[in-house]
Amino acid sequence: LVYLPSTLKIVLLGLCKVQALEQYTLMFIASLRGQATLGRSQTFRQTREPFLKMEAWVTLDEWFDQLGFFLSLLFNVVFNVGSFVLLLGSQFGLAYAAVIPVLLLFHKHSSIKTDTFAKNIQESRCHLTHCLGSGWNNILIGNPLHLDFWKEKLRNALQSYRAGTRNNLLHLEVTTALSMFVSLFPVVGTIAFVAIKNQSNPAILLVLVATLPRHIQILQNLSDLMLFSLKFKGILVRVRGIENAASKPREEEQVQHRGSVDIDATILQREGGQISVRSAQENGVDLNTTGATGRVTIRGRNGCGKSTFLYALKEKMGSDALLIPADAMLASQYTFNQEHSTGQRIAVLLEEAMSNSKNKVLLLDEWDANLDDDHIKTLSKALDAFAKVGQVIEVRHRSGGLI
Repeated sequence: LVYLPSTLKIVLLGLCKVQALEQYTLMFIASLRGQATLGRSQTFRQTREPFLKMEAWVTLDEWFDQLGFFLSLLFNVVFNVGSFVLLLGSQFGLAYAAVIPVLLLFHKHSSIKTDTFAKNIQESRCHLTHCLGSGWNNILIGNPLHLDFWKEKLRNALQSYRAGTRNNLLHLEVTTALSMFVSLFPVVGTIAFVAIKNQSNPAILLVLVATLPRHIQILQNLSDLMLFSLKFKGILVRVRGIENAASKPREEEQVQHRGSVDIDATILQREGGQISVRSAQENGVDLNTTGATGRVTIRGRNGCGKSTFLYALKEKMGSDALLIPADAMLASQYTFNQEHSTGQRIAVLLEEAMSNSKNKVLLLDEWDANLDDDHIKTLSKALDAFAKVGQVIEVRHRSGGLI
């Protein structure tokens, strides 16, 4: 009666966690897929990426665990109170029913603080996740200057998370203890009333004494229900947080995080001449032309918006174009199980892209930045061949090569 339902509950909760994470990932993809220019914003990445990497899983894991604990405690309380009602009369049912408004009042009084603490904890944990993620190179390279900078940031992030967690736990425990203390009065009063009423009945008095520990346990369970309900409410706040992180960016958010392009300084160069982005716009030159072929190189001074322009083209073209970023951090059937340098990853991704007949437009961001001359020449020839049947639009880091 206890072991089998408990085991079934654990199995079902485990399956629900995985299913929920899968659904959340699909929601994240549906909302943010193709937002290429936003992906270049470090601020936008810092506010969204931790939810995908860790926070969503932690929140969903806690959600289902708290739900399981809450339902188990609720069943326990109902079962035990029902047993007392059958054994000793309905007055104990009324006593425990009187506890419910007390718990609800404490719950309502604590709700605002619970929501605030939950939101602060989620924000500080996401900041901590981002800070920890940046520690790999700082630790393994070990430059004292950069390691000290990183340790200071980590110290601040840990302090913020520690303070938020401590305040939340104190709030929950104090509220739970007070609710349990107040809940004693109707139950203890009922026990005293029954004892006085049946003082000449040794059997009833014996039952009251024998069941006193059970009453204490029920009150503890009720207080735990209060604790778990407050935690559950805090988790609901965090669930809304992960939902917001997986939602489509608002228009003002897109404006805030998208980069800018100097359309006079950004040059489109191809065989036969070059033209600025402004002139291209004024003359109706459209790079997003179905079936276009050739090779276009985006050039300009540092900071003029070459990469931003390339990423904007990706957003405009959507699935018709394949973008390979400068850091080459994309999934590949080869790079999952092998260690490659950035240059090697670029070479592998380019070869994969050009061998896929579905790809008709390649958008390449500084693909030659980490390659030696021999690899540049080899891949540049392959891109020339691809440009005869498709279109290559690239930002070049190095000036070599025939363009």
